[in-house]
Amino acid sequence: MTEEQKEFVKSFFKLEEFATTNHEKEFVNIIREQEAEIEALRAKLKPVRGVYEQFKHLDKLLSDQEWLDKKDPLHRTLHDCWNALKQAAESEVKK
Repeated sequence: MTEEQKEFVKSFFKLEEFATTNHEKEFVNIIREQEAEIEALRAKLKPVRGVYEQFKHLDKLLSDQEWLDKKDPLHRTLHDCWNALKQAAESEVKK
């Protein structure tokens, strides 16, 4: 998240001070709950991202269908796990 985006978020949450109706207060609470959920997702993805970063130099090999021995369960498992890891890491929730 850029500094500008951080400042926007900070100023947005200051709106809670100005929320006068129950509807406005409920809206601010919903936004805070969603932000907490996003932070929890980021925390869960952190180890996935770390493993991806550690081994992404092998992406060409691990994603290569020609290298994959379709009869070897270890190759299929490694290939499928790598693709799942890569997809999770690349679709990480951005700040």
